[in-house]
Amino acid sequence: MSSSSVNWLAHYNGLIIKIDEGDTFQCRHLMFFQTKRGLALEALKRKHHQRLQLHPLDQVCNISFQYPQLVGPGMLKFTAMQLIDDEDIKGVIFVVRQHEILSCIELYANIELHTLPTPNPKPISHEPQRYP
Repeated sequence: MSSSSVNWLAHYNGLIIKIDEGDTFQCRHLMFFQTKRGLALEALKRKHHQRLQLHPLDQVCNISFQYPQLVGPGMLKFTAMQLIDDEDIKGVIFVVRQHEILSCIELYANIELHTLPTPNPKPISHEPQRYP
């Protein structure tokens, strides 16, 4: 990662699995993208939306980050941490830059898909209409 850009690896439409060795993200689809370093949380959500080519009514509800914890020489354990605000993004970038073995920031995006409203047909009255 250059000092002005950040590499992101996003998981979506899958699961966050908690195991003894740490939390892991499992999904069928991964998305890689690069952004400038000073990205805000809402901009990160919009970037996910854009790259996934979501329907305009779909939304990225929340994003979790794989927080690395050193548990031994060269061994990391990960904990899923939800990103709440722009300060969290700055913290994520700082933490990842502390671990030379990490080349990108791994995220998990929860996406809420829109549902088309089901038309509610008006019942047809079979009674004759009366006119005054």
